[in-house]
Amino acid sequence: MKISFLWHSFISSSLHLHAHEKGAHLSADGRWDYEKWIKWIGNFHPIALHFPIALIIMTVIAELLGMKSRSPIFAQAARFMIIAAAITALPTVLLGLAYGYEVSYNETLSLVFWWHRFLGLSTAGLAIVTVCFKELQLRKKIGVTAYAISLSLLAILVTATGYLGGEMTFGLFHLLP
Repeated sequence: MKISFLWHSFISSSLHLHAHEKGAHLSADGRWDYEKWIKWIGNFHPIALHFPIALIIMTVIAELLGMKSRSPIFAQAARFMIIAAAITALPTVLLGLAYGYEVSYNETLSLVFWWHRFLGLSTAGLAIVTVCFKELQLRKKIGVTAYAISLSLLAILVTATGYLGGEMTFGLFHLLP
């Protein structure tokens, strides 16, 4: 009896929730409201952004461990992680653009927001370039220098981008005591 009641409650609440979500992005006249959808999908930016950040930083760590130990497993891990970072950076940037859709900040935060966007787009672009350099380096078409410089710049860019995102989220100078 209790299971039947719980199941019925779950199903009816799920159907109600689904019906609400289905109509959530429709305007009063029944047309698709793109602005609501863009704002809603942008809410996934804070979730998605952790993947490329962690993958880029772990690529650097894997490369450093590989240089120290000379074990090929670190080079394989670094290759996998930098490819995954580039792949996840693209949707993260798109979600970030949606997240910032029609936001307005005061003068100072407006500048922080602009730089965060610019560096985020640059980070995604450089992640793709870094993957290309890694593949060329593995195929012995180029030396390790271009890849190492690209990966180092990528780590700096992703750190700066993340810091500026934190400035907007937690307030200016949030890391200072």
